Amino acid sequence: MKLLISFTFLFFCSLANAEYTSQTEGFYVGGSWGLTQYEDDGFFDDSVVIGSSFDDDSVGLSIFGGYNVNKWLSVEAGLTVLGVYYEDGEGANDDDYTDTAASAITVSALANIPMGDVVSFYLQGGFGIALITQEIDYDDTGINVEEDEADTAPAAQLGIGFKLNLPAKSHTQLRVGYQRFIFESELSKVTLSNTYVTQDVDQEIDYFFFGASFTF
Repeated sequence: MKLLISFTFLFFCSLANAEYTSQTEGFYVGGSWGLTQYEDDGFFDDSVVIGSSFDDDSVGLSIFGGYNVNKWLSVEAGLTVLGVYYEDGEGANDDDYTDTAASAITVSALANIPMGDVVSFYLQGGFGIALITQEIDYDDTGINVEEDEADTAPAAQLGIGFKLNLPAKSHTQLRVGYQRFIFESELSKVTLSNTYVTQDVDQEIDYFFFGASFTF
């Protein structure tokens, strides 16, 4: 324990005395991992598989790259995997399910607000393409559905977060933040009246993440 306390103390002392890079210019690449939450505008509320559960929480991850124009502005492109959302049957329908997965490719601008040499606050806005895929399996009297569906749609991306500069020689920056992806695409389901339907649905996915980037 004493060794751990001593190491922690020396680590923070080294950070306090280090020279930081504001990373004001240059190309960077990075990645993030976090939790996602899906909003389907009530589409699955009357799905026949919901005798059960619809899991609107999942895990997301992203890879991104960009360019720091200056300390105030960055431009960034990213691929974000926004999770898989499960709807599983129970009881007599325990073999039925609908799996809905989403991802997005986006280009955005980040307005950076430095708060000293170490921390900066940022706002993000962009646009891109969302990809939604579904795998549906439902079997009941008079209806048998085994479908793989996919759709793409324009997507808006909004974000907010903080960046933490590590000592200059590391060329590394940590990031913690939140993003929202907004789009409208086709979704499919089997209704309570045993009818297979497909319709356009407004959707939102929230992504809470922790990430890191390396500046060249």
